[in-house]
Amino acid sequence: MKSISMCILTLGAACLGSTCALPLSAQEAPKALQLQTDRCVRWMKATVPLTPGMVDPNLFCSGLETGNVGGWGHTHDCVQGNKTTAPAAKFCMSDGRTMPGDTLAVGLTSATPDGRDLLAATQDSPNDPRHAGVILYSRTAATIGELRVPPGIVKLVPSRSAEGWKLTVIKQNGEWDEDEHPPLILGTMRLEQAVVEGPSQNELLLDLLPFPRSCPVGAGTRNIREIHMEYGDVDLFVCVRPDQVSAIASGPDSLRERASNISGLR
Repeated sequence: MKSISMCILTLGAACLGSTCALPLSAQEAPKALQLQTDRCVRWMKATVPLTPGMVDPNLFCSGLETGNVGGWGHTHDCVQGNKTTAPAAKFCMSDGRTMPGDTLAVGLTSATPDGRDLLAATQDSPNDPRHAGVILYSRTAATIGELRVPPGIVKLVPSRSAEGWKLTVIKQNGEWDEDEHPPLILGTMRLEQAVVEGPSQNELLLDLLPFPRSCPVGAGTRNIREIHMEYGDVDLFVCVRPDQVSAIASGPDSLRERASNISGLR
């Protein structure tokens, strides 16, 4: 259950030292998008317990999932045998959501039994690839705050210093658990904090909301998704606006045929 009172952090208007990705060319797009889809499938298979009746990773990651709109969301036992950096994972969460024009998923693999290390970064540690971060997969290009990011997987690392909170967005060129050092930083955003008294969240809660709850409301906000990272009396939220694409109007047989072409991963 979410904390009744929250310490709300909003993305600042400016990106600090960010580099925004250029659009993919017509020739590069299909190959690049298939590569990112493949990585998403491997991430799901390695980190999300896939039970009967759950979403098919190939259909979900490629945006072809139509029978289980809304995806999944839960805290779960960490999958045994996946590639992770030491120390071993003790707490795992993931949340995936399909909407008519976009597909998003988030996940956390933590070395602490309650996920607290996600919000433990200090000013000196957000660039340390060993620090916990939230994996974000977006099937399309997206805007995080005012930072433009390409399709695929990025890592979101919140950190706190005397000046307040910030969010570092790191590009994952390889797999989700193979951080580069130094990391390939796409941008860093200032965060503002409002403190509200109330009970504490004694276990990390990672949520992906389909419509804005705390992000600014206005024209086009139905396309904004919110990622919440809650622990103690802190609720960090990240506003994400994925590009919208036309909904796929195809029958189940056609969808599965297309999904079966994703690098032979079926």
